[in-house]
Amino acid sequence: VFGATLSPFGVETVAGEVSLKADAIEWTPDAVRGEARIVWQAGRVAFTGSAAPLDLGDVRTLVTANGKSLSGPVTNERGDLALRGEWALRVHDSVQLTLHVAPRRPGLVDLERTLSAIGTADGNGWRIAWHGPLR
Repeated sequence: VFGATLSPFGVETVAGEVSLKADAIEWTPDAVRGEARIVWQAGRVAFTGSAAPLDLGDVRTLVTANGKSLSGPVTNERGDLALRGEWALRVHDSVQLTLHVAPRRPGLVDLERTLSAIGTADGNGWRIAWHGPLR
């Protein structure tokens, strides 16, 4: 489901280890409530036609669940890119992601070409906005 949802970016594989810490999450067919911390350690994404996977380092979010949606900020430590942004998931509906993405090292020509194809230049990086249905 997740890979299919990201298909507009040509995602081939997603790797890493995800940890979740929540004091209380209530998830019923009608609503979701609570907070959780999620860390995707050693996050890696491989794109169709790309020789090497993209290293995202440790990606973090604080999930806030309020009624029919989950949302939170996105940041990361280490990796090829600096990520800053927001995500939201409407239960049984859609996912939305808005990121500012900046390469951490200059001269990554293939990466910059990919970012230009999926985002809009913005200062020292690219703004990527994506919205897709849950399947």
